[in-house]
Amino acid sequence: MITLYRIEKLIRMASVAYRTRQLGPAAESYRQALELAHRIENSGLIDYCRSSIGTCCYQLGRLKEGLAALTPLLQKGESTGDSSRTFGSMVCYIETAQRLPINLATIQTAYSQTERFLHDIGRTSWRHELLVMLVRLHTLRGMYEEALSTAQEAWVMHEVDQDSGYPGQVADFHMDGLITVCLRLRDLELAKNYLGEWEWQPDVMPVNREVRFSRSLADVFRFDGRVREAIDWARKAVYTAEATDYQETKFASYVSLIRAYLAAGQLSGAYEYLKRLLLMRRSESKHDLYNIYLLLGDYRLSCACAVAGLDPLDIDYQTDLARPAQVADANSALRLLRRAGKLYDAAEKVGILIDRHLQCTIRRQVLAYRREQVALFERYC
Repeated sequence: MITLYRIEKLIRMASVAYRTRQLGPAAESYRQALELAHRIENSGLIDYCRSSIGTCCYQLGRLKEGLAALTPLLQKGESTGDSSRTFGSMVCYIETAQRLPINLATIQTAYSQTERFLHDIGRTSWRHELLVMLVRLHTLRGMYEEALSTAQEAWVMHEVDQDSGYPGQVADFHMDGLITVCLRLRDLELAKNYLGEWEWQPDVMPVNREVRFSRSLADVFRFDGRVREAIDWARKAVYTAEATDYQETKFASYVSLIRAYLAAGQLSGAYEYLKRLLLMRRSESKHDLYNIYLLLGDYRLSCACAVAGLDPLDIDYQTDLARPAQVADANSALRLLRRAGKLYDAAEKVGILIDRHLQCTIRRQVLAYRREQVALFERYC
């Protein structure tokens, strides 16, 4: 009884810490509770603590630790208590696995197990949450048409059955993914339509809403060439994201702001936030490391444009380099282009590993386009 009391006390402490976004202390309290739960062989408490540790570690960016906590729950594939919590743990496993990433076959197996779990408990209406994860996987693999059709299916399911009993999914996650995919498909009007629909959705998680909505607005404005507004909205996303411990949210907000600054030709602003992004270079996510190298290369390319007297280049949305009437400082531009090339080489080393895990070629395609632009620039010099 004393041990059970200590476990319950630790869980209460962890819950308070989690609600106040003190994710590190929350994870530690759940870990201590898990050790005690193992001593008394209480499977329900063991699963609860594992699930909670996985969620905290994902948000902290401690992905390997989170995956280790969640793996036994996926292997068990059954609920010993709250079905929604078990399902949430399975989804968190997939989310963590994709963010590292691990190999595609293991990720796909996790999807199959989770689908079977929903069927077994008679909760197929919760499948829209799983589809949101699949949208992310398709996007990470560069399969944008498949990502859009999956995202639209997920949104319809969400709208049809909003009272399904699963509290983990809100409109913000759906819309964030939909707008990202629309922009990758270069469909600005569809992205704007979804932004308009998003504004009317209930604001269930205010911090999450503000960060994701502001970031999406920034990306839409940047695609539309309205770079001042893009900077304003990206700044708002960063301001809100920095008040949390959620590493993925902060990283994505920094990226949006840096890209807005680069598109506007405001290199000092981009450099300031690149320094903050570099503090996250030890992230366990290979996606983060790849994007850091890619952004550093894009920054050097933008610097080359500036010294050469060229207009700012938004290479992320594949704005082709315009032929200049003359190049102001060809030697400085060429030095910067060589630095950009080395950074793209570093990005490629990481990108090849990711592409191999996810069985795709999207990162090599992204870098091939950048090298084409660098080679074109060199000829102009």
